[in-house]
Amino acid sequence: MLSELVNQSGFRVVLTGEGADEVFGGYNIFRETLIRAFWAKYPDSQIRPRLLEKLYPYIFKDVRSKATMSAFFKAGIDDPQNPFFSHLIRWNNTARIKRFFSEDITSSLHDYDPLLELKESLPEKFNKWDALSKAQYLEMKIFMSDYLLSSQGDRVAMAHSLEIRMPYLDYRLIEFMGKVPSNLKIRGLDEKFILKKVYNDILPQSILRRPKHPYRAPIKNSLLNNNLHFVKHYFSDEKLKNINIFNPSMVKLLIAKLSKAENASEFDNMALVGILTTQILYDKFIENFEAQSAKPTSFDTIFDFRSNK
Repeated sequence: MLSELVNQSGFRVVLTGEGADEVFGGYNIFRETLIRAFWAKYPDSQIRPRLLEKLYPYIFKDVRSKATMSAFFKAGIDDPQNPFFSHLIRWNNTARIKRFFSEDITSSLHDYDPLLELKESLPEKFNKWDALSKAQYLEMKIFMSDYLLSSQGDRVAMAHSLEIRMPYLDYRLIEFMGKVPSNLKIRGLDEKFILKKVYNDILPQSILRRPKHPYRAPIKNSLLNNNLHFVKHYFSDEKLKNINIFNPSMVKLLIAKLSKAENASEFDNMALVGILTTQILYDKFIENFEAQSAKPTSFDTIFDFRSNK
């Protein structure tokens, strides 16, 4: 919708901020990694994990949620040298979606270890990097390159004949920032520290000091309503059995749970949208894919202006 609006406004090229968070250390997962590494030095500390409350005040809301979230972030705290220390707690949470796979899919994936495959692809000196540098690499290599720039950048822009240019991903800037010490990227808990210094006299303080807050899509409320009948279509027994990626019984239990719940958990939302989009992709591009080729153009009149000389 944004790309469409820009196109309708007469613009064909725009500058975007992609890469600023990855290159300058802006995401909460980076600060979270530094806190967890700090916590790992004294795993029994009751004070150090409270720093996480400064990052996520909206999830540390009461005594119960504090206990739950503290346990979540403490997972893996005893192994700070793990190359995936920064992201592993989230990857393990995401991996729970495998419980929805059909028996055939589960069987075919039995010996596959994505972490081993990723580990073998890491740079030779990766283990010698500091915690922030490792987290930045993983975020840029996996999330930004494989998803963000494609799904939320180029595809939606090109769909509306819009060219996006990303100055923060200029290779010279990336190479320079690769040599900048991590404590100049995040100073204490102040993210993008060096970038804010650059813009200190240009941007108002209300922007420079604005706390970071994620945007979340209202997945359950958007998909499970009376207007979107295609959810029922793609989650029908016939479709699920035909495509055979997900277990129909497990999917039914998920929908029943979400239909009754006032608020959905992050995992249930993730499972819902993951299963639905996979079903749609399989249906549109594998099961019912129809290649549309343009008819050859025919010309009524041909003018040949080539010189006889």
